[in-house]
Amino acid sequence: MTRPPEWYLEGPVRMYRYARMLGLSSDLRYTAEVPPDAHGRPGVRCRFPSRPAVSGRIGADHRRTDFQVILSRRGSVLLAVCSDRTDNPDSAAMASERAIRVMNGHGIATAAPISATRICGTDAVTYEMRFFTGILTEWKLVKHGWLYMIGLLHRDGDRSPVFDLAMRCLDTWDWLPPEANRVSTFVPDDPEIRMRYLMHRREQEGR
Repeated sequence: MTRPPEWYLEGPVRMYRYARMLGLSSDLRYTAEVPPDAHGRPGVRCRFPSRPAVSGRIGADHRRTDFQVILSRRGSVLLAVCSDRTDNPDSAAMASERAIRVMNGHGIATAAPISATRICGTDAVTYEMRFFTGILTEWKLVKHGWLYMIGLLHRDGDRSPVFDLAMRCLDTWDWLPPEANRVSTFVPDDPEIRMRYLMHRREQEGR
């Protein structure tokens, strides 16, 4: 099934269809891994209740989308992006302030204040933005010299415990440090994830 980059913004009927096709369950039965790449980005391994719709994709802006995972039939989604290289520990707060300023300036969202927290075993900052479709909770952090952005889009009308489910996923988050000539031995059990993962690994090895 072909999915546009903004597939997770589509309507409830189509999101329900995606949930079925991606094997959504209440258990964290899918393990997905994005290996460290040739550009120095660290890798990530995590468990999810559905197969990631997108994993390890490098965009035109050179950011790597590590995961886009549907968490409910209503269409709430967990997303993670490895953004920009940085050695500045304040980059997470600065990026958060910039995102809030832009959204508030356009009048399309209202944001709660930034606060310090800890997630994925790392110090981070977090805030919420309310859109007309729901609430986006974002975490930003710096790890292994890269800025990471993790977001939970909680759809309006979604009564399922998606925040708790997202926290269960992120509690399984395992960083894979960038290493020279590292060869991953991980192979997913799920056939669809395995095919996409092996294609991605071959692309990385060919660079």
